Amino acid sequence: MRSDVVWANLLGTWHDLEKEDSDCTIGNNGQTPSTWWEENADLWAPFNREKENTMYQLPHVLIYFQGHTYRVSPVQIEIVDET
Repeated sequence: MRSDVVWANLLGTWHDLEKEDSDCTIGNNGQTPSTWWEENADLWAPFNREKENTMYQLPHVLIYFQGHTYRVSPVQIEIVDET
């Protein structure tokens, strides 16, 4: 049984990433969602922004899910403990 399950809000719908897509990857290293979470949950978040007031500089993580790549804000990801 899985213990920590990674859910993400993609276009307004919450998805259990690994259960709904066995090919799902997350992060710059293309890890499975559970491995991504277990190994530090890296995301892109610049300490110093090159330009203010632009979405290009906001923290995000890339999620490949059901044939599409999503750029997702970390606030749209939840970890559920199913133990």
